[in-house]
Amino acid sequence: MALAIGAALLAGSFVNSRFSRRSEAKATGKGGLFGIIGAALGDATGVSGIYEAATDESVLSGTPLNRSEEERWEGGVGGGIQMVATVFGVRTAFKGKTTVTQDPPLPAGEGFTDPFGNITVSSKGSAADRALVRYHEEVHSFFSPKFRPLRNLRASIRMNGYQRSALLQYVEEALAETRAQMKVNGLKGIPEGVRFPIANGYVTLSQMVTEAAIGTVIYGGIVYGVYVLTEDDSDSSAAGSGGVRLTPAPAGGGSP
Repeated sequence: MALAIGAALLAGSFVNSRFSRRSEAKATGKGGLFGIIGAALGDATGVSGIYEAATDESVLSGTPLNRSEEERWEGGVGGGIQMVATVFGVRTAFKGKTTVTQDPPLPAGEGFTDPFGNITVSSKGSAADRALVRYHEEVHSFFSPKFRPLRNLRASIRMNGYQRSALLQYVEEALAETRAQMKVNGLKGIPEGVRFPIANGYVTLSQMVTEAAIGTVIYGGIVYGVYVLTEDDSDSSAAGSGGVRLTPAPAGGGSP
């Protein structure tokens, strides 16, 4: 309902501005049809108010408005408020709503987020358990596509990337759990958040190492991963310099 009212007010403002801008175009001899429409859109969204406050000239004809400083400030502030309202209105129109649902059958401390950011959490457990899972899932929801245009496609691309990349899984899960731990347990929860993806089986160290390789080399029937080093950890005189290391790829790891 609020969205419909906002759209009606925006349309009404555009219509009124179009009539007044058409009168201005006739009086000044400046501004064709597209100029009138553009100026009316600017009036309805607040852009014209900001522009005319800054320049003290008509956005349509360029005619000096000769307004006082107080009048210019008033027009600029009004235009800014109108622009913010327009942006939020458009965002609301295109943004899909997300929900948070409590599911009693889920074990305590568990929850999940669907591809569109809708959260389901367990209603069981202590207040800390429920808070941890809620804060964790909110991060996954944040990264989920909200805007309606091509939403299904963007959700599919995001999920494919998450499922196929150990690095992406680690980063997102560690970020989610670290945020949850800090919200509930403070700074002492950071190590738990960092360990969470590996400790809970989302990814393995071998997957992380294999994906971090920039390439592979096969020599003597052994697959070696190629890694760029930021510094040499050997005792040679080249310590501190960059380099490349060849390391046997973990068993079962695929080529990057």
